[in-house]
Amino acid sequence: MDFFRKAAPAAKPVVEPVKQGVEAFFQGMVAKQGRVGRSWTASELRIKSFEDLHKLWFVLVRERDQLVAAKIWAKKSNLQIGELRSRMQKVKKSMARLRLVLHERKVAFADAKAAQQSTGIAAALSEPKSHVALNR
Repeated sequence: MDFFRKAAPAAKPVVEPVKQGVEAFFQGMVAKQGRVGRSWTASELRIKSFEDLHKLWFVLVRERDQLVAAKIWAKKSNLQIGELRSRMQKVKKSMARLRLVLHERKVAFADAKAAQQSTGIAAALSEPKSHVALNR
């Protein structure tokens, strides 16, 4: 009878160790052999929040560093590096556009601050209303 037969021991789940440090860095190089996307446009970056731009900057830095490491590895191994050039170009364009968007925001903020100070609105807006009423 199958009812009394002992059950086979359950297979142990296969858990891959989490790669950290250098292993995680090189894992990304091997995994990205497929289709590559396009660079970010300035108009796309302008609608992102500062936090999103901050995160994207470090993603781009990591990608750039991985591509530089892959380029060095390819040269030592006498391999073709044609695709790496186009990917590096896309990363560099995205980084330059991100810097442009941050510069535009910095200039706009400085202009708004100067306009606010020149019209005298800054003093009225920065003080609480109850304090303004007591000074009269």
